[in-house]
Amino acid sequence: MKFSKRSGCLSFVFIFIVIMYLTMHVMFKCPSLSDMQEYFTNHQEFFETTNNQIMSTMLSGKTFVPKESGSYKNILWLKVIGDKVDQDFQVRYFTHIKGIGVGSYGTGIAYLNSPPKMIYGDFESMNKDASEEEGFVGYCSIKGPWYIFFWEAD
Repeated sequence: MKFSKRSGCLSFVFIFIVIMYLTMHVMFKCPSLSDMQEYFTNHQEFFETTNNQIMSTMLSGKTFVPKESGSYKNILWLKVIGDKVDQDFQVRYFTHIKGIGVGSYGTGIAYLNSPPKMIYGDFESMNKDASEEEGFVGYCSIKGPWYIFFWEAD
């Protein structure tokens, strides 16, 4: 069987991606639930202040436009879900991300106007459900409308 340079190059790229993926999943672990609770406690003022700014902007009838990625300290990026502050309004603050593209996963802090349908007691239960559902997001309660969330992109 004869291989062309192109197929050799594609094989190399594929092997490289697999090695990088496995390395990232073995070497980089998401923080534990207690780590995330401590993270929220240590940065609670930041989350509440930022959340109040977002809600004030949206309540005034304007669309909230997040700052450039990296301009928020303590988070990697944030995502506002809902175009007005109503029952479906939520803000997800992505704090820890592992992986690249498909197969990436991470944790964060979320503000939810109404509780999610399912609240988990630990990350292990979320991991189990995440393996069975594409585009999974699961929540653990911190206090009031604040939650720790685990997400996975399949």
